[in-house]
Amino acid sequence: MDHTANLPISALGYLARQLGGVLSTQPSFAKNTYSYSWEEKICFYLNYQKFDGDQSLLLEQWLVSQLKREPIDKQKLSVMALEHLKKSRIVLPSKITLGRMISQKVNQAIERFHRDIAHSLPSEKRALLQNLITPENKGSYSRFAELKKSPANANSTVMEEYLGYFEEIQKMGILECDLSHIHPDVIAALAKKGRYYTSSQMREIASKLKREAIIICFLYETVKNILDYLISMYKRILLDINRRSKNEVSAERVRVSQKNKGKLKSASNFIRQAFSQESVQNLSLIQFIEQFNREDMLESASACEAIDKLEETGISDKIAARFSYIRQFSKQFFKFGIKSKSWLKIIAQWT
Repeated sequence: MDHTANLPISALGYLARQLGGVLSTQPSFAKNTYSYSWEEKICFYLNYQKFDGDQSLLLEQWLVSQLKREPIDKQKLSVMALEHLKKSRIVLPSKITLGRMISQKVNQAIERFHRDIAHSLPSEKRALLQNLITPENKGSYSRFAELKKSPANANSTVMEEYLGYFEEIQKMGILECDLSHIHPDVIAALAKKGRYYTSSQMREIASKLKREAIIICFLYETVKNILDYLISMYKRILLDINRRSKNEVSAERVRVSQKNKGKLKSASNFIRQAFSQESVQNLSLIQFIEQFNREDMLESASACEAIDKLEETGISDKIAARFSYIRQFSKQFFKFGIKSKSWLKIIAQWT
């Protein structure tokens, strides 16, 4: 143990002068065959390793794993790389060389991280990503900008528009991207960049892999938002249809039934009794009519007219129209054919 660790530098300097020497806080050692030999022995004894190709690859892999765990900026990643090398008992070079080496490995790790995300989408599908951020003509919005719009209130036009967005993203293969090995916060952080960058800023990103990774994460999160919107709107519309239909039908039904309750029974008895008599052909019209109560028959006629009026109000047609409205989008909604287990799990949680 070093017993001089707690002594002031001035005291150590005084002792060194008394012994005829000079204290140096940065001692230098001669580099020769003898010193190299001892350096190797000391490193072996302390279980230190040189920073060779294998260690370089391991450092890069470790940095990529950290990038997948949480959102990390470049400066923090460099500090983490240095601490990791120290804990891994790596013989560090000079500060200048070390800084250059860590900067290089951090850049390589970030590029590899972006490559892992970009390559989750087949190459033929990745070619479509550039089309999203490229306007069809000068002055027009790109599809990338259109996807950033927040959902408006529910109506047939808006819902059909967002169903189209979903189908377009699905055809690009985004739902089949396996990003389960990346923390959701990391995906959300990259998606946030895609939401804030303009199309022109996206096109100016030098790294193609980074550009593709941001777009993929943006679309990945956008699909979740669209699904959330569509499911909530379907639920809201169906509940509204149920509530309004129930209220309208119940109100009209109460009005008609309270006034005409039981009056149709007279008509039913009249028809059943009249045509079950064997001697009905021998009765005159007056004799036939006198068999039945005049008031009951008139009330039955009023009840039949009330039912006709209920149909004439168009309530049944309105209900059918509302259900046909939702059916129009339901057919399209349930034909999405989602096969990804991760996406089916997400939808199950929402519903």
